[in-house]
Amino acid sequence: MSYELLSTLQVTGVGWRNKIHGPRPGRCNLYFTPEWAKRGYEWCGGKYFEIVRSIIVPYSRTAIIPADDYIDFNLSNVDDRGAVKGVKLYPEAQGRVHEILIGFKPGDYLIIPGIPSGKEFLLALSDTTMYPDIADADRKYMAFQPEDSPEEDPNINLWAIKDYDAWTLRCYVLDGVGHEKITVSFKVVKHEVKELVKPPETFTEVKHHSEIAGLW
Repeated sequence: MSYELLSTLQVTGVGWRNKIHGPRPGRCNLYFTPEWAKRGYEWCGGKYFEIVRSIIVPYSRTAIIPADDYIDFNLSNVDDRGAVKGVKLYPEAQGRVHEILIGFKPGDYLIIPGIPSGKEFLLALSDTTMYPDIADADRKYMAFQPEDSPEEDPNINLWAIKDYDAWTLRCYVLDGVGHEKITVSFKVVKHEVKELVKPPETFTEVKHHSEIAGLW
């Protein structure tokens, strides 16, 4: 899927390198659901691919934020703009897929991942009013904590392709703690893929974020 929070059962006793995909003999096959084509990504939607080449690029961003304030890390290829920091982790060509593991250094802050432009958040509930909102005293806690995906063993795994909607990490510093240093660590796995004529026996299904957002 375009986002995955790896469960403790899945990852106990394994390093982050065992969570990612890669060329054979690793987990090398991907299937993009038809929803991608409906959203304008015809080159990949409803199709199977094999990863033929991969490289891992580590990267991190930091920010010092006062209490009861936030910063947005926009993972798409945009420039910094005030409280929005452009991280630029997306591919720039078709036939390239980026798999991104995300971890955090400890601190007194919360993380709200999603696509804010469409109010599509991962940690939302079925009621249309129940989505994360740092301006709301209760709903701001509909978020990840740094220990949910630590830097040395990241559990948040998402996918990006060229011109995909902007994944954003809204990092909110809790009230009453003074200033906090936020550090987000990325393991960006750049995959070159080729389309397969026939479905492989095993594959990872990559869903569009609209299929996995909290409002379902």
